[in-house]
Amino acid sequence: MQFLHTMVRVSNVESSLAFYCDALGMIEISRYEVAKGRFTLIFLAAPDDSKTAIEKDAPLLELTYNWDPEPYEGGRNFGHLAFRVNFQLMMLVLMVQILLQIMNMKQMVLELQLLQL
Repeated sequence: MQFLHTMVRVSNVESSLAFYCDALGMIEISRYEVAKGRFTLIFLAAPDDSKTAIEKDAPLLELTYNWDPEPYEGGRNFGHLAFRVNFQLMMLVLMVQILLQIMNMKQMVLELQLLQL
């Protein structure tokens, strides 16, 4: 599994860049203006991670700016974490989890049957 980025919604690009870049020293790696969706994505990296971030698109901080003002309260103020996973490994882990749940359920059934004796 590889960590890709963390997304944070911002309401002001200039003040957000002043904080993350000027104050914290992060570096802008890329920027995407999406006119149809009316948003901007800005990807930042820590100085020591900038080379890796450029080559592998990770690790990054994604700032998401929606062009149309909206209050970030309730369900719209969320962000996300993004990871790249090996699909086969992920499926194996899910199958093991399911098998463990089935085994746990069988154990519970056996215990209930013993209690009824």
